[in-house]
Amino acid sequence: MPIPIEQESNPEERCKEPCCFCRARTTWWTDIRHRSPSAQVACCEDCADQWRQMDVPSKSYWFAREKLLTYESAKSFLAGRQSVIREAQLQGTGGKVKGL
Repeated sequence: MPIPIEQESNPEERCKEPCCFCRARTTWWTDIRHRSPSAQVACCEDCADQWRQMDVPSKSYWFAREKLLTYESAKSFLAGRQSVIREAQLQGTGGKVKGL
């Protein structure tokens, strides 16, 4: 059975949130009857058709996972920049890299 979802009342005025399954940006939210409005999570239309209601994470789990994934993504990005700068320093350009 698909997960019940509803779209934001003013989707063009709201920020899109990452889907609780695939992380695609969406303006759709779960509409699970036994959860309060503040306990609903973002869920895109595709995932709502593919997953079961019992698979939907809690709001606190979803929020903690997004915080961790965002932190890890930022950390990876910064580590990549640092390795490019180190490589430029080793090549004798003094750490100056075009585009950084």
